[in-house]
Amino acid sequence: MQHSLVRFILVTFSWSWGCWLLAALIRSQSPITAGVLSTLGGFGPSLAAALVVALDGGVQALRIWLKTCLKRDIGVHAFAWAFLLPLCVLIPAALVYVMTGGRLPPSPIAINAWLAGANLFLIFLLGGPLGEELGWRGYAWKLLREKHTWQRSSLVVGLVWGLWHLPLFYIADTLQHGLALLPFIASAVALSVVFGWLSERSHGSVLPALVLHTATNWWAWLVPGLLGGGNHRQLLLTLGMLTLMALAMFCSKQQR
Repeated sequence: MQHSLVRFILVTFSWSWGCWLLAALIRSQSPITAGVLSTLGGFGPSLAAALVVALDGGVQALRIWLKTCLKRDIGVHAFAWAFLLPLCVLIPAALVYVMTGGRLPPSPIAINAWLAGANLFLIFLLGGPLGEELGWRGYAWKLLREKHTWQRSSLVVGLVWGLWHLPLFYIADTLQHGLALLPFIASAVALSVVFGWLSERSHGSVLPALVLHTATNWWAWLVPGLLGGGNHRQLLLTLGMLTLMALAMFCSKQQR
């Protein structure tokens, strides 16, 4: 298990960091190629997982792994939780922000509903979920879960997940550029606990994790003032709410 996990991490970081750094170097000369490289870098975790599974067990193991990851008969409740859980963090944080004197700009969905709907699909396809979740939850978390509790597995994956974003903090025009590194890593660890709580209920399927990742990024984009506005107080309130949710899940008694 340990060797497979190390290989997965090395391939993931090598692919993603290499793509991102190369994109940053050529951005001024070839912005289209740089954009493609940046997007490909985000697929590092899923590509690395597929590669390591194939190297360890061949094509047959790859087929079995994909079949398990894409298992659908897990109940509607898992998908409902996945789509709505981000609102349990984002809405209370926004309310507290407003109640303590903050002002929210209009939501993007109020400006252009069609754009909001299209962005949901784009986020799923290119904004992280599809490129990451087969790796983080579909491979690394499952591998750790074979010998550890879901809580410990989630903490380890969350830390690696947060550090994986490191180059993006130093590359212009990325979501992470300008954010504080430690709070971001803390949010990745806390969010990983939420993912782990959901994965524990999903019987090996990664589909709810795909929905949760998509919903998290989409709702965060729809909540006014949260992204792109430099509103640090609202971000800290959101991190606080996320931490409280993660602690409640972490301490819950949950059976597989």
